[in-house]
Amino acid sequence: MTARAILDELQAQGIDLECTPDGKTLTAPADTLTDRQRTLIRKHKAELIRLVMESERITKQLLQTAKSACDHWGDSPAAREQMRQALLNTPPHLRADLLAHLRKQYR
Repeated sequence: MTARAILDELQAQGIDLECTPDGKTLTAPADTLTDRQRTLIRKHKAELIRLVMESERITKQLLQTAKSACDHWGDSPAAREQMRQALLNTPPHLRADLLAHLRKQYR
């Protein structure tokens, strides 16, 4: 099983891995991982850390780009919050494509 497949499986189950600020450890909500998942995470730790950090970077850039789109249209605070929530509800594996699209539209 690849690190990407592990991450996809966890996300499909509503489990989001996060990196510690030092980028050396992964965390998950308490009591959410099975023994099998813990073993897979340990086996693919370095690649999972890279993927999680990349996802966090893309999400941050996506939110910044969406803010520019909201500025462009003069959106209200409520509309901005709706946009933010919609982006955070977008599956992580689709966020890079969405970021590319928004960047193309709102340079």
